Amino acid sequence: MDPVLIGQGLLNGLLFGGVYSLMAVGLTLIFGVMRVVNFAHGDMMVWGMYLALLFSMRLGLDPYLSFVLCAAALFVLGFAVQRGLVNRIIDAPHEMQILLMLGVALVLENAALVTFGPDPRRVKSVLSLATVWIGPFFLDVARLPARRLSGRAPRRHRGVARRRVPVALAQGAGVLLAPDPDPAVPPGRAVRPADRLMRWPAILCLAALLLLPAFGGSYAVTLATLIFFYAYLGQAWNILGGYAGQLSVGHAAFVGIGAYVTAVLSLSWGVTPWIGMFAGAAAAAALGAVTGYLGFRFGLRGFYFVLLTVAFAEICRIVALNTDAIGGAVGLYITFTGDPRQFQFQNPRAYYYIALGLMLSATAVVWMVERSRLGAYLIAIREDEEAAEALGIDTFRCKLYASVLSAFLTGLGGAFHAFYYFSLQPNSLFGIPLSVEIIIRPIVGGAGTLLGPILGSFILSPLAELSRTYFAAAGWSGAHLMAYGALLVAVVLFLPQGAYPYLARLARRSKASR
Repeated sequence: MDPVLIGQGLLNGLLFGGVYSLMAVGLTLIFGVMRVVNFAHGDMMVWGMYLALLFSMRLGLDPYLSFVLCAAALFVLGFAVQRGLVNRIIDAPHEMQILLMLGVALVLENAALVTFGPDPRRVKSVLSLATVWIGPFFLDVARLPARRLSGRAPRRHRGVARRRVPVALAQGAGVLLAPDPDPAVPPGRAVRPADRLMRWPAILCLAALLLLPAFGGSYAVTLATLIFFYAYLGQAWNILGGYAGQLSVGHAAFVGIGAYVTAVLSLSWGVTPWIGMFAGAAAAAALGAVTGYLGFRFGLRGFYFVLLTVAFAEICRIVALNTDAIGGAVGLYITFTGDPRQFQFQNPRAYYYIALGLMLSATAVVWMVERSRLGAYLIAIREDEEAAEALGIDTFRCKLYASVLSAFLTGLGGAFHAFYYFSLQPNSLFGIPLSVEIIIRPIVGGAGTLLGPILGSFILSPLAELSRTYFAAAGWSGAHLMAYGALLVAVVLFLPQGAYPYLARLARRSKASR
């Protein structure tokens, strides 16, 4: 190997690393001062790039000379996000902070996509073409400022007294002093009247859903199928993210594993998907066990566990992209035969009833978990893990069970996804957008509740399809994800418990006031 080529590669990597180091300095600053992980940090950098492009095209400024203007604009943006959003949840649990910044990231990323389009842009600059030769090696002048600036890391002053009341003490005082949001149960009434109240409405809703294909058109059947499917995925995520309180933003990995294993077994080995889906679910459960073991054994919580799940999803995506045996970047395509033994149906009503069965089965599993000892342990872990450990609960084992069960159910959903769309693409199956599609429904409906994911799917899925259709017709690709991000921010700020707990509380108060 040519030593000059190796040395040049190392030098380019060192200089290019200066750009990422400069970004890391800013991310470390906000994390070190406020303990908030800014998931929108990279998207703010992207907006700085596009601002440099605009200044170059409209004002004729060299991108490197417009550095001050871009920095000032991003300072205003960061100040607005910090004062308007971050300050409202600065003392909230880390999960709420992560969801808030994830929503901001979705808004900024897709706003850039809508504004500037998906095509790559090139900024022309005199400095970008300048090089300095040092013997056999050359340096890009454009990357030198980033390397210079990244070396000046901010110094944190340790030992400065904080005058704020500790978060735990403030939250405890708020709970003790706040009035009881729920009225006391009158004597002689059941402690859980909601089950009896919801029984007949649930039966009527189920009857209506069973009869819908007979009276609804093809579009209504397709839309309802998507509602059921995402409600099923939301219920699967709800076991780990809602009841156990372990926020996962990498559940797309389990969908992709289940889809790919089932499809490969069917295409290469002739295994019927009715059997292969359980093999795919088992593979997803194995991945969930590995993720859970690494995360829970080493005590990862909050944003650290979030980063672990995102990392595993990204690893799966890169492996799928570079593995020719499963299609590589091209993906896998399943030929439609209409054979029910191959999980293929001529009538879309069959997919409707299968998706409905999946949703009901996942709801039944969550119902059993909620009323089991494991469910009580998971709720205790979610509320206060240290206290749960002090009471003798094996928190590691309980969280691991939740991770495996959640991954298994999600893997089954991946098999349905594969043979419903007949196309498997690594970027879509393992990407962050699919994970957001999964988690936003239980969050909007009410994470940690039985009917929250279903309610969230009935709210969001029709809105998503209508907005996707409308925005696609208008040429605004990605605008529906902007709406998702804005909705996620609104839910975190104004309805952190979700829609179902809020509606249930209103119903109880209305009944008590009669």
